Amino acid sequence: VVAPTAAEGVDPADAAAQIRAESGADFGLAVGPLPPPESAGAAPGDVVLAIAGADGVRRHLFPYTGHPDIRQARTAKQALNLLRLQILNG
Repeated sequence: VVAPTAAEGVDPADAAAQIRAESGADFGLAVGPLPPPESAGAAPGDVVLAIAGADGVRRHLFPYTGHPDIRQARTAKQALNLLRLQILNG
């Protein structure tokens, strides 16, 4: 299920809840939005990861750091790790 992104005015927590509700899944996971590319010398921003489960929605803030070539992949791995930890910790 693809929900509107936070860039389209939807909070990642709301998107995660929508994904869970529409798909009937145990969890809904949303990432968004990714900060714009850093300008000269500016620190990169943070990215919000949200996971919705039976116990509600949790938001997590992660720094969007690292080499520009791996930032998006790193963020995806952080989101999947968040889901993994949620499943393990039930």
